[in-house]
Amino acid sequence: YSNGKAIASIGGKQSAGGCYLTTACVQHRGLADDCYELSTLRHFRDTYMQPTPEGAELIERYYNIAPQIVEKIKSQSDSSERLEFIYQKLVLPSVEMIEQGKKELAMEYYAAFTLTLEKHILSSSTSF
Repeated sequence: YSNGKAIASIGGKQSAGGCYLTTACVQHRGLADDCYELSTLRHFRDTYMQPTPEGAELIERYYNIAPQIVEKIKSQSDSSERLEFIYQKLVLPSVEMIEQGKKELAMEYYAAFTLTLEKHILSSSTSF
């Protein structure tokens, strides 16, 4: 796989401490904050998601929930594995979908993935 990006609100208003996409890329993988993955995701957020009501709602939801997810992941003994999972299963597939022009699918995938994270990470469950 060549390049990877996810679909949420990467960077921008969020810092690495509150964005699980940035945390997975920068803090876990050691990539630059302007790495290809995050740059692709930010561009997707700003040019495809933000202008639509559905996309804007997903971004708003992400800004509200992402810091809680990051905090919970960082408090777990397996945080490195969880962040790698987010990178491999959300960031990379999302970027690939964006590169292939499958923007609606990328947004739907992101929404479903984030809902799963919210359900499993923020509930009493420790697996996802």
